[in-house]
Amino acid sequence: MSTTATTHAPPAPAPAPASASAAVTAPAVAPTTPLSPAEQAARRARQHATVVASLAAVVPTLLAAQGMASVAMDVLGFTLVAAVGLAGFLELALVSSALLARASALAGRPGGADAAAVWAVSAVSGLLAGTHEFVGPEVDGVRSWESDPSTLLAAGVRVVAPLVAAWLWERVLTAARREHADRTLVEVRRDRRLLAVARAALVVRRLEESGHAQGRRVRWARRRLDRAHVAALRAVPPGADLPTVLAAVGAVDLLPTATGLGRFPGSGAHALPVETAPPAGWRTPAPETTLVEDGTEIADARHVGAFGGPVAPVGAGFTDTHTAQRPVVRAAEGAIREAAIRQLAASGLSQRSIAARVGVSKSTVARVLGAAVEVSQETGALPLLAHRVPAGAER
Repeated sequence: MSTTATTHAPPAPAPAPASASAAVTAPAVAPTTPLSPAEQAARRARQHATVVASLAAVVPTLLAAQGMASVAMDVLGFTLVAAVGLAGFLELALVSSALLARASALAGRPGGADAAAVWAVSAVSGLLAGTHEFVGPEVDGVRSWESDPSTLLAAGVRVVAPLVAAWLWERVLTAARREHADRTLVEVRRDRRLLAVARAALVVRRLEESGHAQGRRVRWARRRLDRAHVAALRAVPPGADLPTVLAAVGAVDLLPTATGLGRFPGSGAHALPVETAPPAGWRTPAPETTLVEDGTEIADARHVGAFGGPVAPVGAGFTDTHTAQRPVVRAAEGAIREAAIRQLAASGLSQRSIAARVGVSKSTVARVLGAAVEVSQETGALPLLAHRVPAGAER
């Protein structure tokens, strides 16, 4: 009987999986990215520095509190309890300002008022405690000032100790701000150099628009622009940042054309290829031939860009950003030097004077001016530095 009932009984509904119910009720937890060994070491170093700075700040805090209590008892006539309460109030205000400043730095907020309060309270407590050292003992109800060497030394210790503690805490805050900053130090240095290029280019533009295109001021401005440009190229390879900054001030055409965007193959990950047509009459070198194992000559099948050189495949070339900057910087300095040589030659100076001013040999000046004359006869314009074929190549 029990067997029949068990057989014909409707099956019980299957319980819902525990994982499904948990997925509905419990929120999904995003997986945390594990830190690299270098990041873990940096975090431990910051934690250790914070602990050491906190322990070091205890000594000047107690020293300042003792000095403030002495001031309250000897000068203000407070009782011991009231003097300790006054000293504790000032030191607790200092500690709370320091903690609030660190919390603001960790949250990415400025926290300038709290950081300034740390310095202000430290300076006030140190000065008051140090000034008390100059107060002499009471004689017939009257106190006088003392200025012997021991008094000066004691006052200096009481003034300097809180300031050193404030400086240590400021370094802790600086590390916290850098950890949560939107830009790294490398990015800040890069942006400053790009801004220097933009400012120098804007000065040149304003001088040219005011009619001083051939004066001494514009020559100095162009030299400053050249120096800022080379410094920016040393920081980052030419990419989209530099033309964007220059375009914002309307001075993108003031730099040498060969140092522009995408002029050098393999100039870094930020360089974009720009297919610019070469000048009229300029011949591209013929593709090289190679030999395979059976002796058959085949043409080089690599893609040839607009400048006649084979384009490196993806992943080839420079892998280090600092290594990739070196040919770019050398080419930029060469373009700037050639532009200066042509400008001085147009003003009527001799080749010897040009070589002395630019700092190159006389043969280099002759080579640059000779190439300019040759191209002017053929095409009427000087080709870009990246368009030129090395000496000995077929034209």
